[in-house]
Amino acid sequence: MHPGKSDGTTREPPDHAVGRSRGGLSTKIHQLVDGNGLPLVALLTAGQAGDSPMFLPLMGHLRVARPVRPAPHSSGRGPG
Repeated sequence: MHPGKSDGTTREPPDHAVGRSRGGLSTKIHQLVDGNGLPLVALLTAGQAGDSPMFLPLMGHLRVARPVRPAPHSSGRGPG
């Protein structure tokens, strides 16, 4: 039994992403996807968590690789 709770239930730690509702245990998967629907970032929360509060954490985890531009080629000659 969880200390301080008299109903015999225990609370799941927040980092376990398990929520309780009338339907039982639930987990919600929040994702950012690219234009092809491929996942870029995924976070898990308890099922009763809202979607809007997860937008900023999702964006904070987003990392997009940028192509490296090749350096311009020099002919070795100076101006003129």
